[in-house]
Amino acid sequence: MFNMKILESFLLDNNKIFFGFAYSLLSDDLQAQQVVIDAIYVLNLKKSDLVENLLATTENSTQVDILAQINKFILTQIFTISQKRIIHLKNSIALDNSFLAFYNLNTAKRALLYLKYKTQTTFSDIAEIVGVNEFELMGLLSTAQKNLMENMGHDTKHIFA
Repeated sequence: MFNMKILESFLLDNNKIFFGFAYSLLSDDLQAQQVVIDAIYVLNLKKSDLVENLLATTENSTQVDILAQINKFILTQIFTISQKRIIHLKNSIALDNSFLAFYNLNTAKRALLYLKYKTQTTFSDIAEIVGVNEFELMGLLSTAQKNLMENMGHDTKHIFA
């Protein structure tokens, strides 16, 4: 029972990160909340072994490792579900005009920028979450930064030559 409290506490403590990531991809409160719920549901369906291992262990270092795996799995699911959902919702979601330059980027670029600058996600984990290798990630991140600056009206020729 104690380890269930650890999982519950982990999910509550990371809810802002999960929701923020989902919102960065979809720009809709309700859709972002639903994506987080769906990602946690998929965790229970597809990775019940991780949850069971967490509940069975009492060793702190093992718990930390399992929670890191759960975190990465949930972020991956948020990304995957959002990519599928955005196709169906693209014309019905009202974009936040104050962040229009960001939301004009594609989903993968928004994911990269959000995970790199708003979370403490490692490059290797970001690469795994978005389904690329680390070398490709560096190129995509550079392109995402360039595109964001251009969307904001900045000249990038001298920066990204």
